[in-house]
Amino acid sequence: MINVDRQHTDASCQHFVNNLKGAQHGSFLGRCFFALYLAADFLHFKTATMGHTMIMGRKTFDSMMRRKLPGRRTLVITGNQDYGMRYGVDTAESFEEACRICLNDGLTEAFVVGGASIFRQALPYCDKLVLTMVKAMIPGMDTFFPRLEGGSRVWSVNMVSSHIADSHNDYPFEIIEYRRVSGGSES
Repeated sequence: MINVDRQHTDASCQHFVNNLKGAQHGSFLGRCFFALYLAADFLHFKTATMGHTMIMGRKTFDSMMRRKLPGRRTLVITGNQDYGMRYGVDTAESFEEACRICLNDGLTEAFVVGGASIFRQALPYCDKLVLTMVKAMIPGMDTFFPRLEGGSRVWSVNMVSSHIADSHNDYPFEIIEYRRVSGGSES
């Protein structure tokens, strides 16, 4: 659950989900994100995000070749007011505005899918994290996920799904779901 305080909005956004593509040691895939083929992860991501709003920064959307994923709303954080009309996406000027848009639309759940700056802004307000932890060092990795401060005092592992490298998955990986411990704070 994300509780957005007065500093961000005057309302409360519940069940805000942060879906992250991860690798060991707190890093996630930057520019080589789409170079990986992890069929089980793609299916999990598609199933989890279908019918929901995905919040992302402009660079993340650009890395997706500026294409919306079918069946999902794309909300891009950018200062460029023409960006949304040009690419057929909704836009917000800040993470705070993206939260307000979700609240005004009556949403109770959205997915934050990158990049690093957006993850850092969203993390204090997330109650659930879904991380794909790739069990390999990937050449070209250039972006890192923020450290989960507070460890088990703040986050508990709710689910782990392990996958081996095979003809459908380039690398071994785990999908790990974390839940914020009741009352847990990262500060």
